[in-house]
Amino acid sequence: MIAAFLGGMAGDKTGKLIQRVNNRRYSGFGVQVFQPNNSLRKGIESDVLCARGVVTDIPLNPFDPEDPLSILNRIKSGVSYVVLPEYHMIKGNLATGNTAIVLVRKIVASGRRVILDGLKLDYGGKPFKNILELIAEGVHIESCYGVCTHKEFKGDELVGCSLPGTHSQLYIDEVIVPYTGPELRSGDVTKGKVSYRPKCIRHFIYPENAEGYEDQGILINVRRRSI
Repeated sequence: MIAAFLGGMAGDKTGKLIQRVNNRRYSGFGVQVFQPNNSLRKGIESDVLCARGVVTDIPLNPFDPEDPLSILNRIKSGVSYVVLPEYHMIKGNLATGNTAIVLVRKIVASGRRVILDGLKLDYGGKPFKNILELIAEGVHIESCYGVCTHKEFKGDELVGCSLPGTHSQLYIDEVIVPYTGPELRSGDVTKGKVSYRPKCIRHFIYPENAEGYEDQGILINVRRRSI
């Protein structure tokens, strides 16, 4: 009933979502895509479903991430699959019950299926609440990770890490950005002077103000200079 492609930056989550959506379309099922308007990709087509290097002809229906239940009245008749890219960006309103997980439950209760993607962790290394709630529902999850971008010299040779990039390291002008909250902007891994780089659990540096920062001790000043 619910298929979720979850993981880290540059893990091809949306690419795999697009493959699943195209498979369902080719089988004759009606598909409709809703994306939070705080996560529309800049610099490439933003009115259709797309991923890095892949642009489809499937229209996007932007919605207010603080009012996810507004989607329910916009689902067209004949739609069997509701697609929710960038699921982690949905904020909702806990006080009124207008939340991402309630949206998913109501879509499923209507007899439709859900396909979604999203990040598991924010740039402070904390799980997104939406994702934790989703996992608790027992959905089918495919984990999607790129490769850790950490490199270091071993002798005269620059060697890259080959572990999965489970975490997202946020830099501005090559400096790790202090943690200020869960929001992580969508888009390509690198945008101008702002960059998000996949890092494995070993090479991820917890940013200032994030849980885990103090536990890193003096090593953080050494590791901060890693490429």
